[in-house]
Amino acid sequence: MIEVKHIGEWCVVNYDNEAYPGFIMDAEGHSVKVKCMHRNGINKFHWPSPREDICWYYDWHILCLIPEPQALNKRSVQIEASAWKYVEEQLQK
Repeated sequence: MIEVKHIGEWCVVNYDNEAYPGFIMDAEGHSVKVKCMHRNGINKFHWPSPREDICWYYDWHILCLIPEPQALNKRSVQIEASAWKYVEEQLQK
């Protein structure tokens, strides 16, 4: 269960069986507020603009906590390889 102590950490949200990394902004009960990135390739993500993607999710939508994604270039980031492998395995279940 995601709790207030997780605010400020990175996670991966499962939304419509797609992975979206994001930053935990708030947590209340079984709900988690996450600022999500958008996908632009295999394990390649960017911040949407001009509008941010901030939504509340049930905590069971959170696949896992992850280290902060690493920059690939000025706009895109990538999830650490072992964490990405875990995410892909979870999406196939």
